[in-house]
Amino acid sequence: MSRLFIFTKFLRRWWRGPLDIGDLREFFFCVGDPRDECSRRRRGVYAFEGVVLELKNLVKHFRSTNMFMGIGTLIPGQELEPQNMLYDRLVYDFDSEENPQLAVEKAIEFAKSLEHRFGCNAIVVYTSVKGAYTYVPLRKPVKWDAYQMLWKALLTPYSFRDLVDRNMLQWNRMDRIPYTWNVKKDKTTGEVKRGFCKVIYPRKLRAEEFDWGLFEPLDPSNVEFLKIELPELVVRPIRKRYVPRGRKPGAATRYRKPC
Repeated sequence: MSRLFIFTKFLRRWWRGPLDIGDLREFFFCVGDPRDECSRRRRGVYAFEGVVLELKNLVKHFRSTNMFMGIGTLIPGQELEPQNMLYDRLVYDFDSEENPQLAVEKAIEFAKSLEHRFGCNAIVVYTSVKGAYTYVPLRKPVKWDAYQMLWKALLTPYSFRDLVDRNMLQWNRMDRIPYTWNVKKDKTTGEVKRGFCKVIYPRKLRAEEFDWGLFEPLDPSNVEFLKIELPELVVRPIRKRYVPRGRKPGAATRYRKPC
């Protein structure tokens, strides 16, 4: 069984997600560091079969290729806009250039705490360079406004929020695909560094072992949001200012009672 076949089989599961809600996602790939100017353009929306065609062309460069996928799926026949997106998972990026191991530890701690609070299984993917992603599969899809509230509500109680990249809270954000290579240049030396992304929690999984059925999803209805109640607005009639005909400006006036 070829590595391309194994990866394609995994990617089909990862692409379709825990709810199998759609096939249209943004997809981006580049050979070499994605921070290079030539690689910054977005590749656009793909159906999964289109991604498979791209993979066949990337076989020779697989170890040098960065691959990213949109966190949301596009409703068929709609424009790529926030109101037309559905989300089947929440994505958190724990990131630290100074202490990557701390970022990984906090990503796992966050996943464990969600299991304790809500009985769900979050998935931690080691990105091999600066930290890890934590994915929270959902029991039912949510729109963009609900995604934002859920994302913030789950993270709010914790002191390690500064390790989480707030840029992930973007409706069209793309994240690195597991079981692909993270290829970057060292900012100081220019040396190319390469690391492999993989699932490390709840347990280490190979690509061929991955299945969404192994994880208990989060029920969004179990998450309470902070509700702010505003005082009731009391509407009072406005007294009209009455100026008699012929009265000079600035002279004494009286108020006419409302009818």
